[in-house]
Amino acid sequence: MRRNMLLGIVMLLTSISSPQTIHHVRTIIPCEKKTIFNRFKRVLFGREDLQLQPHGIAKLADGHLAVTDTRLPAVVLLNPDGTIERTVRKVGETPLGMPVGICGDGSGGVYVVDSVRRGLVHFDAGFDRYRIIAADKRARFTDVAVMEDLLYVVDTDNHQVRVYDRSGALQSTIGERGKGPGQFNFPTAIAVHERGLYVLDTMNFRVQVFDRDGNFLLMFGRNGNGGGEFGKAKDLAVNEAGHIFVSDVEFDHVQVFDRDGRFLHVLGRTGQQDGQFWMPSGICTVGKDRVIVADTHNHRIQEFEIREVVE
Repeated sequence: MRRNMLLGIVMLLTSISSPQTIHHVRTIIPCEKKTIFNRFKRVLFGREDLQLQPHGIAKLADGHLAVTDTRLPAVVLLNPDGTIERTVRKVGETPLGMPVGICGDGSGGVYVVDSVRRGLVHFDAGFDRYRIIAADKRARFTDVAVMEDLLYVVDTDNHQVRVYDRSGALQSTIGERGKGPGQFNFPTAIAVHERGLYVLDTMNFRVQVFDRDGNFLLMFGRNGNGGGEFGKAKDLAVNEAGHIFVSDVEFDHVQVFDRDGRFLHVLGRTGQQDGQFWMPSGICTVGKDRVIVADTHNHRIQEFEIREVVE
């Protein structure tokens, strides 16, 4: 009760002080196409068998959404209307273990992190072909981001970011375990922007920003339940304007920061209505004005619009 009251006060204050406004656009409940075969399956197995539990999420250039589902486990390609175009449960003959992080490759395909199989997999457009880019039994990969010809992969267990070229050759690493600038304590997510790299340093309860060469620029955040504080931060994304979005499964909300890490907004609270969340995880942005959130335990995806952007 006290936690919800504090969050309510924070939301009220920020809505008054900040000219940036974020509005719910639509809720997407992934579903199979309406075919005779799928209707037959629904009668036999019921709705629960068809529910997805989206985790990671990426918006592709052609309008499709690609999501990971750790419960199935699978990678699912969604049409713009939310119907399921393709479900991939295997890499070759090997079932996916725990697909988590996902990002587009710029050509209609995706890079997917399988944290149980401990590898990074590339699927081409249409998901017809795959290629294992990197795998290491000594590491636990959790997220991936692409900038030009480089892949930035979060290695949670070794408290670092690995930098690969697109062939899978390791180029460098960023960070080590610690609490100082440029050090990590179980990082879990990464996003890229023209400015550089944004890393969710989860157990240090902060976000760190690096330039493209891995040089530390700034950090923000701390443990707590107020504005600019994190409990169990899950994912982050950065839009074209440089605004940073961080999901938190402890508080069922998404926090919004400006490009310098100054807290702007809390988006959402616990619930099942539009604009509310139950353990939100993956986030992706589209341009300057769209934010898409995987509302994991509500089995849906929510899209929001930024109608006024802080300069």
